[in-house]
Amino acid sequence: FFSSKMDNAKPGHTVEFHGLKGAAHLNGTKGYLVEFLTKEQRWAVRCDDEDDEMGKIVNAKPANLKRVGAKASPGKELYVHPITSQCTIPKKISTPVTDPSFVIDNVKSLHEAALDAF
Repeated sequence: FFSSKMDNAKPGHTVEFHGLKGAAHLNGTKGYLVEFLTKEQRWAVRCDDEDDEMGKIVNAKPANLKRVGAKASPGKELYVHPITSQCTIPKKISTPVTDPSFVIDNVKSLHEAALDAF
């Protein structure tokens, strides 16, 4: 059962932890919703703290979360899987691909590898 503060919450929404006892050090910190775990009745939340908790996933009760935004923190791009609704941060490519032949050659290689697998 969702608390009223978490009504209509969706993966990618920014939340703030509060009222945690077992992980009290996270109270007041932010993260973003990854997915709702129906069996456990908890949200999987990716921590957005700069310290050693950065990127760690914590399962929290809706009552211990408060929505503070509809999207992830600034500078964070999220990909929400269309079927599972799981939320991830895509890895950045350090150098943009400007040569189309690079993409075409890699797609051909991948296609050939897939055909060889069968």
